[in-house]
Amino acid sequence: MCGPDVYDYTEVVTYDDGTTDTIDHYKPDCWDEPRTRQVPNMVDQPVYETWYTYMQWEWVFIRSAVATGSNYDPYWPTDYRIDDTHRESGREMSFSVYFDELDGDGNFTYHPNSLDELKTFNINSMWQITHSGGIVTEIERIER
Repeated sequence: MCGPDVYDYTEVVTYDDGTTDTIDHYKPDCWDEPRTRQVPNMVDQPVYETWYTYMQWEWVFIRSAVATGSNYDPYWPTDYRIDDTHRESGREMSFSVYFDELDGDGNFTYHPNSLDELKTFNINSMWQITHSGGIVTEIERIER
């Protein structure tokens, strides 16, 4: 709490021409005032609230089973086993055809959409391809 300001000291300023100014300084008059209040008696009483716990199980990736080949008989890999604590998460099949240029300067990869489309590309057959940035955009078979 603070009351009205009280006198602290007087400052006298003297200038070169001999005149003076008197400045009175005051400081605030403050003091601590203890305050109290009445608090009701607290009773130790349990509060019951619904509480839920749960576990969330999540399948995580462990490994891929991959099979590769260079013929027209694709198969699913069988050299892995799944036990009771694991599951198969799905199967994906993709095909790739690799084209080499006649002069041997470059090669390109094309991904057919189906096994039937893959079977149209005979080994050592010749194809005219159009590409953009290394991606095959058009394919036309060249008959020998």
